[in-house]
Amino acid sequence: MTGENDRNGRYQRASESAHRLGDVLLRTVGELGYHQTTIGDVLERSGEPSARFYRHFSGKEECFVSAYERAAGDLTERMLAAGRSGETWCQGLTRALSELLDFVATEPLVAAALIVEVMTVKSATDAHDEKLSLLASAIDSARGEPDARTSIPFRVGPLMVGGVEGYLRQMLIQGEAERAPDVLAGFVYLFVLHYFGEEAAFEAMDRVEKR
Repeated sequence: MTGENDRNGRYQRASESAHRLGDVLLRTVGELGYHQTTIGDVLERSGEPSARFYRHFSGKEECFVSAYERAAGDLTERMLAAGRSGETWCQGLTRALSELLDFVATEPLVAAALIVEVMTVKSATDAHDEKLSLLASAIDSARGEPDARTSIPFRVGPLMVGGVEGYLRQMLIQGEAERAPDVLAGFVYLFVLHYFGEEAAFEAMDRVEKR
């Protein structure tokens, strides 16, 4: 039993070490850019020895992909959970978008790595596309609501999610991440507009602005 506990302890410490290296890499990439970031930067900032880094990862790219999948997966799950917590689709949408925008404002370096720099890492694009697809499917569940437009194209969900990502990418590039929560009402308006029409969109936007 003692031997098993020792193995579990070593595994937990190794996992924590890998996560710490990945977290430091994401923040460094968010600050310096992926191509400008070196493993030496990560080792210096994390305080981890190079032997430990290479025990977990073959190089910077593998570390980035692993860290991206963990961080982006966690953010996606939080957004989906926030969406499910709403009593209505619109309330869920507002909560999910709030989760995203608050994350961008409070974790701008990690957000820059997940939204901006990920585009430069080809091996991470499949995971990135998967996360966007999950969010688009959740958004597109609006078409099942009683008052939803029945003729709306099926590409609206992915296009809207891509539009939000593109807007936030520009905010991050321009160093305006702290303003992200300010665009919540506008985002809610655009999503509701496409699925439910202008009157419902204005009502949804007003509710957000009066919160």
